[in-house]
Amino acid sequence: MNETGIKNSTTKPIKILSIKGKRQVGVICSAERGQLTSVICCCNVAGTFVPPFFMFARKRMQERLFDNSPLGSQATVMDNGWIHSKAFLAWVHVFV
Repeated sequence: MNETGIKNSTTKPIKILSIKGKRQVGVICSAERGQLTSVICCCNVAGTFVPPFFMFARKRMQERLFDNSPLGSQATVMDNGWIHSKAFLAWVHVFV
């Protein structure tokens, strides 16, 4: 079992092309920090797994959040996206 946080934006800088010898190169970039989504995953050495359990940082659940997710995935929403005792107990019920 593992719980991990995933951000919906990247902090990796983009590649920039410039004229050789130019001393000042400008770049337009986003200052967006993104939102955190926590995911609980569980698998065994035989390769079988329990579908992931997502914890979205939002107020209301929307079905479009499950687009392209593995079959049987479950989710809950919370204020900050971090796991807490209620979310963990909800996952334990799915696991059992």
